[in-house]
Amino acid sequence: PLADPSHAAAFARDMEGTPARSVSLVQDGIVRTLLMSRVPRKGLDGTNGHARGRPGSRLEGRVAQLEIEPGKRMSEKKLRKRALRMAASYGRDWVVVVRRLQEPSVRMVGATSFPSDDSVLPPPVGIYKRYADGREEALRGAAFAGVQRFVLRDIAAAGDQVQASFLAPADAGGSYAFLDPTEGMPTRISAPEVLVGELELVPVPGDPKQVPVLPPP
Repeated sequence: PLADPSHAAAFARDMEGTPARSVSLVQDGIVRTLLMSRVPRKGLDGTNGHARGRPGSRLEGRVAQLEIEPGKRMSEKKLRKRALRMAASYGRDWVVVVRRLQEPSVRMVGATSFPSDDSVLPPPVGIYKRYADGREEALRGAAFAGVQRFVLRDIAAAGDQVQASFLAPADAGGSYAFLDPTEGMPTRISAPEVLVGELELVPVPGDPKQVPVLPPP
Protein backbone atom coordinates (compact mmCIF):
# COMPACT_ATOMS: atom_id res chain seq x y z
CA PRO A 1 0.00 0.00 0.00
CA LEU A 2 2.96 2.36 0.34
CA ALA A 3 4.73 1.46 -2.91
CA ASP A 4 3.79 4.93 -4.17
CA PRO A 5 2.97 7.09 -1.12
CA SER A 6 1.62 9.89 -3.31
CA HIS A 7 -1.06 7.70 -4.91
CA ALA A 8 -4.70 7.92 -3.78
CA ALA A 9 -4.61 4.19 -2.95
CA ALA A 10 -1.74 4.57 -0.47
CA PHE A 11 -2.32 4.12 3.26
CA ALA A 12 -0.07 3.64 6.28
CA ARG A 13 -2.73 1.70 8.22
CA ASP A 14 -5.61 -0.32 6.83
CA MET A 15 -9.26 0.14 7.81
CA GLU A 16 -8.72 -2.03 10.91
CA GLY A 17 -5.81 0.11 12.10
CA THR A 18 -3.14 -2.46 11.24
CA PRO A 19 0.12 -1.08 9.81
CA ALA A 20 0.29 -1.75 6.09
CA ARG A 21 3.18 -3.73 4.71
CA SER A 22 4.40 -5.19 1.46
CA VAL A 23 3.33 -8.78 0.75
CA SER A 24 4.82 -11.06 -1.91
CA LEU A 25 1.84 -13.03 -3.18
CA VAL A 26 3.19 -15.06 -6.12
CA GLN A 27 6.72 -16.27 -6.76
CA ASP A 28 7.77 -18.50 -9.66
CA GLY A 29 4.12 -18.88 -10.62
CA ILE A 30 3.13 -20.27 -7.22
CA VAL A 31 0.73 -18.48 -4.85
CA ARG A 32 2.65 -18.17 -1.59
CA THR A 33 0.17 -16.25 0.56
CA LEU A 34 -2.90 -14.00 0.36
CA LEU A 35 -3.82 -10.48 1.35
CA MET A 36 -5.43 -10.67 4.78
CA SER A 37 -7.61 -8.71 7.18
CA ARG A 38 -8.21 -9.86 10.74
CA VAL A 39 -10.79 -12.35 9.49
CA PRO A 40 -8.97 -15.73 9.54
CA ARG A 41 -9.15 -18.42 6.92
CA LYS A 42 -7.83 -21.95 6.68
CA GLY A 43 -4.05 -21.87 6.84
CA LEU A 44 -3.90 -18.12 7.42
CA ASP A 45 -4.93 -16.60 10.71
CA GLY A 46 -3.14 -13.25 10.86
CA THR A 47 -3.66 -9.89 9.19
CA ASN A 48 -0.99 -8.38 6.97
CA GLY A 49 -2.46 -4.88 6.85
CA HIS A 50 -4.70 -5.04 3.77
CA ALA A 51 -8.23 -4.73 5.23
CA ARG A 52 -10.37 -2.66 2.89
CA GLY A 53 -14.05 -2.43 2.08
CA ARG A 54 -17.23 -0.45 2.25
CA PRO A 55 -17.89 1.25 5.62
CA GLY A 56 -20.29 -0.89 7.62
CA SER A 57 -19.50 -4.08 5.70
CA ARG A 58 -17.09 -6.88 6.57
CA LEU A 59 -13.56 -5.85 5.70
CA GLU A 60 -11.42 -8.22 3.67
CA GLY A 61 -7.88 -8.34 2.35
CA ARG A 62 -7.90 -6.26 -0.83
CA VAL A 63 -5.27 -4.95 -3.24
CA ALA A 64 -4.26 -1.30 -2.93
CA GLN A 65 -1.11 -1.17 -5.05
CA LEU A 66 -0.18 -4.22 -7.08
CA GLU A 67 3.19 -4.65 -8.75
CA ILE A 68 3.92 -7.46 -11.20
CA GLU A 69 7.57 -7.92 -12.11
CA PRO A 70 8.72 -10.46 -14.73
CA GLY A 71 11.82 -12.55 -14.31
CA LYS A 72 13.08 -11.36 -17.70
CA ARG A 73 12.08 -8.39 -19.83
CA MET A 74 12.83 -7.06 -23.31
CA SER A 75 13.30 -3.54 -24.55
CA GLU A 76 10.39 -2.08 -26.48
CA LYS A 77 12.33 -2.38 -29.74
CA LYS A 78 13.10 -6.08 -29.22
CA LEU A 79 9.53 -6.77 -28.10
CA ARG A 80 8.13 -5.28 -31.32
CA LYS A 81 10.61 -7.24 -33.47
CA ARG A 82 9.66 -10.49 -31.79
CA ALA A 83 5.95 -9.70 -32.19
CA LEU A 84 6.39 -9.12 -35.92
CA ARG A 85 8.36 -12.36 -36.28
CA MET A 86 5.51 -14.23 -34.62
CA ALA A 87 2.97 -12.46 -36.85
CA ALA A 88 4.98 -13.42 -39.93
CA SER A 89 4.37 -17.10 -39.15
CA TYR A 90 0.67 -16.33 -39.71
CA GLY A 91 1.44 -14.56 -42.99
CA ARG A 92 0.88 -11.07 -41.57
CA ASP A 93 3.05 -7.97 -41.53
CA TRP A 94 1.16 -6.38 -38.63
CA VAL A 95 0.27 -6.97 -35.00
CA VAL A 96 -2.57 -5.72 -32.81
CA VAL A 97 -1.56 -3.45 -29.93
CA VAL A 98 -3.97 -2.88 -27.03
CA ARG A 99 -2.91 0.14 -25.00
CA ARG A 100 -5.94 0.74 -22.82
CA LEU A 101 -8.83 -1.19 -21.30
CA GLN A 102 -12.16 0.28 -20.34
CA GLU A 103 -12.49 1.62 -16.79
CA PRO A 104 -14.46 -1.15 -15.01
CA SER A 105 -16.61 1.22 -12.95
CA VAL A 106 -18.13 2.78 -16.08
CA ARG A 107 -18.68 -0.44 -18.01
CA MET A 108 -22.23 -0.95 -16.79
CA VAL A 109 -23.20 2.33 -15.12
CA GLY A 110 -26.67 2.03 -13.63
CA ALA A 111 -26.88 -1.72 -14.24
CA THR A 112 -27.03 -4.41 -11.62
CA SER A 113 -24.24 -6.63 -12.93
CA PHE A 114 -21.84 -7.34 -15.75
CA PRO A 115 -23.03 -9.20 -18.82
CA SER A 116 -22.93 -12.96 -18.37
CA ASP A 117 -19.94 -13.76 -20.59
CA ASP A 118 -16.78 -15.74 -19.94
CA SER A 119 -14.36 -12.85 -20.38
CA VAL A 120 -12.28 -11.79 -17.40
CA LEU A 121 -10.88 -8.65 -19.05
CA PRO A 122 -12.64 -5.31 -19.58
CA PRO A 123 -13.26 -4.36 -23.21
CA PRO A 124 -10.29 -2.77 -25.03
CA VAL A 125 -10.77 0.90 -25.88
CA GLY A 126 -7.32 1.75 -27.23
CA ILE A 127 -6.58 -0.68 -30.08
CA TYR A 128 -4.12 -0.19 -32.92
CA LYS A 129 -2.89 -2.22 -35.86
CA ARG A 130 0.89 -1.74 -36.04
CA TYR A 131 2.65 -2.56 -39.31
CA ALA A 132 6.24 -3.62 -39.86
CA ASP A 133 7.14 -0.19 -41.24
CA GLY A 134 6.01 1.50 -37.99
CA ARG A 135 2.64 2.77 -39.23
CA GLU A 136 -0.28 2.52 -36.83
CA GLU A 137 -3.98 2.35 -37.67
CA ALA A 138 -6.63 2.88 -34.99
CA LEU A 139 -9.23 0.13 -34.65
CA ARG A 140 -12.67 0.54 -33.11
CA GLY A 141 -15.55 -1.68 -32.13
CA ALA A 142 -13.79 -4.78 -30.80
CA ALA A 143 -13.98 -6.98 -27.73
CA PHE A 144 -12.03 -9.90 -26.30
CA ALA A 145 -13.62 -13.29 -26.92
CA GLY A 146 -13.55 -15.80 -24.10
CA VAL A 147 -10.38 -14.65 -22.33
CA GLN A 148 -9.61 -16.94 -19.43
CA ARG A 149 -6.68 -17.05 -17.01
CA PHE A 150 -4.95 -19.81 -18.97
CA VAL A 151 -4.01 -17.16 -21.55
CA LEU A 152 -1.20 -16.31 -19.13
CA ARG A 153 0.52 -19.46 -20.37
CA ASP A 154 0.63 -17.96 -23.86
CA ILE A 155 2.65 -14.88 -22.83
CA ALA A 156 5.75 -14.99 -25.02
CA ALA A 157 7.70 -12.04 -23.60
CA ALA A 158 7.50 -9.08 -21.22
CA GLY A 159 8.62 -5.52 -21.82
CA ASP A 160 8.74 -2.17 -20.06
CA GLN A 161 6.74 -1.48 -16.93
CA VAL A 162 3.40 0.36 -17.30
CA GLN A 163 1.30 1.90 -14.53
CA ALA A 164 -2.45 2.41 -14.41
CA SER A 165 -5.09 3.36 -11.85
CA PHE A 166 -8.70 2.28 -11.55
CA LEU A 167 -11.59 2.21 -9.09
CA ALA A 168 -12.20 -1.26 -7.65
CA PRO A 169 -15.63 -2.20 -6.25
CA ALA A 170 -15.87 -1.61 -2.52
CA ASP A 171 -17.57 -4.95 -1.85
CA ALA A 172 -15.50 -8.10 -1.98
CA GLY A 173 -17.93 -9.77 -4.36
CA GLY A 174 -16.66 -7.61 -7.16
CA SER A 175 -20.00 -6.09 -8.20
CA TYR A 176 -20.02 -2.69 -9.86
CA ALA A 177 -23.78 -2.36 -9.40
CA PHE A 178 -25.00 1.22 -9.53
CA LEU A 179 -21.51 2.68 -9.48
CA ASP A 180 -20.84 5.99 -11.08
CA PRO A 181 -17.45 6.85 -12.65
CA THR A 182 -16.19 8.43 -9.41
CA GLU A 183 -17.15 5.66 -6.95
CA GLY A 184 -14.99 2.79 -5.73
CA MET A 185 -11.67 2.14 -4.04
CA PRO A 186 -8.62 3.74 -5.69
CA THR A 187 -6.27 1.01 -6.87
CA ARG A 188 -2.92 1.19 -8.63
CA ILE A 189 -1.36 -1.52 -10.75
CA SER A 190 2.12 -1.66 -12.23
CA ALA A 191 2.77 -4.41 -14.75
CA PRO A 192 4.94 -5.05 -17.80
CA GLU A 193 3.83 -4.83 -21.39
CA VAL A 194 3.27 -8.39 -22.56
CA LEU A 195 3.42 -10.14 -25.90
CA VAL A 196 0.68 -12.76 -26.20
CA GLY A 197 0.89 -15.38 -28.90
CA GLU A 198 -2.84 -15.67 -29.56
CA LEU A 199 -5.74 -13.62 -28.21
CA GLU A 200 -9.05 -13.46 -30.03
CA LEU A 201 -10.73 -10.13 -30.78
CA VAL A 202 -14.24 -10.03 -32.23
CA PRO A 203 -16.08 -7.09 -33.82
CA VAL A 204 -18.72 -5.34 -31.74
CA PRO A 205 -21.23 -3.13 -33.57
CA GLY A 206 -21.92 0.25 -32.05
CA ASP A 207 -25.21 1.09 -30.37
CA PRO A 208 -27.14 3.46 -32.68
CA LYS A 209 -28.75 5.00 -29.61
CA GLN A 210 -25.38 6.08 -28.21
CA VAL A 211 -24.59 8.75 -30.75
CA PRO A 212 -22.51 11.82 -29.92
CA VAL A 213 -24.43 14.82 -28.64
CA LEU A 214 -22.50 17.06 -31.04
CA PRO A 215 -21.58 16.20 -34.63
CA PRO A 216 -17.88 15.73 -35.42
CA PRO A 217 -16.05 18.95 -36.42
